[in-house]
Amino acid sequence: MGRIAEIRVTEEKTDAELIQAVAAGDRAALGQLYSRHAAATAALGRQFKLGGDALSDVVHDVFMELWQKAGDFDPARGELRTWLAVRLRSRCIDRIRRESRRAALEEQHGDFLRPRVPTPPGTDVVQRNRLRAAVMALDHELREVTQRAYFDGATTFEISQSLNIPHGTGKFRIRRAREVLFIAMTEST
Repeated sequence: MGRIAEIRVTEEKTDAELIQAVAAGDRAALGQLYSRHAAATAALGRQFKLGGDALSDVVHDVFMELWQKAGDFDPARGELRTWLAVRLRSRCIDRIRRESRRAALEEQHGDFLRPRVPTPPGTDVVQRNRLRAAVMALDHELREVTQRAYFDGATTFEISQSLNIPHGTGKFRIRRAREVLFIAMTEST
């Protein structure tokens, strides 16, 4: 009689099980959740008229938040796809608002935002030094978020987490710092 090969059937883990694994630091579990939900998440982002890099960035941010906040997810409160959709919606709205503000600023202050060509020798050094002095003159809270956002490359979400402040507060401080810096830079020219 021949040997019967043992067949192992592996059950696919549920979202809740994978999230528990992600909360424990399992990157492979995050990869499985990404494979399972990224396409649907991106499709939802397209409804906000996002595409290309903007859409990729937003989807990435949502899954990074999942990685960082997996321990906060409660399957009794809803499904993962709902959790992802709520976060995606928020990120899309933030992105759209930021692009609208940027377009309005460019329209209103285009000469200030666009580099002047040709730039006289040493101008960029002078502007950089003025900007550095203006940043150092900011209040501690505004200076801290500005340095993390513009010099360390941190997102508002990362800044809010590292400072242990609400995300909205982090975004407000960055916006306020930009306004103060804009005024300081335009007054010094």
